[in-house]
Amino acid sequence: MVKREELDQLIKKATEGDEKAIVQVLEYYRQPIYNLIRRLVKDVAEAEDLTTEVFMKLIVGLRKYSERGAFNTWVFTITRNVVVDYLRKKNALKRRQITVSLDKKLDPEEDYSLLDVLPSKSEDPESVAVRNDIVRLVKTIINELPEPYRLVVELRYLRGMSHAEISQTL
Repeated sequence: MVKREELDQLIKKATEGDEKAIVQVLEYYRQPIYNLIRRLVKDVAEAEDLTTEVFMKLIVGLRKYSERGAFNTWVFTITRNVVVDYLRKKNALKRRQITVSLDKKLDPEEDYSLLDVLPSKSEDPESVAVRNDIVRLVKTIINELPEPYRLVVELRYLRGMSHAEISQTL
């Protein structure tokens, strides 16, 4: 795994046209870019094609990259733009309002709601099972979010980007 200092040097060399450095930088970002795209488009073949498209845009744009912003932000901004363009072309971006009732039952066969399953400090088996149910529910809700909202959540909680980096990306 490339260390942060090494990555910064590779990025500098890549922006100067060093082909070996370009390959190493792309390899460093390959899996995170693919994973993000895969989660957003939910199709393996399309994710592979879109990852290739992102790489092409990164290669072309490397010489134009300025160090005004974080390289990571630049990479994921390009990734986001490629995915948004793809989704727009497929008419997948539909504006809709998502509301979730806190009183809604989590499972029609069970008698508890979101309000009833607040995390507990105890680690008894029942608490662990309830927490696991909540995690599954949250993942389901995130996957049902429209793309722009899902993207923000994924950049923040899955990629660990700061609010400032997310705002620059979006």
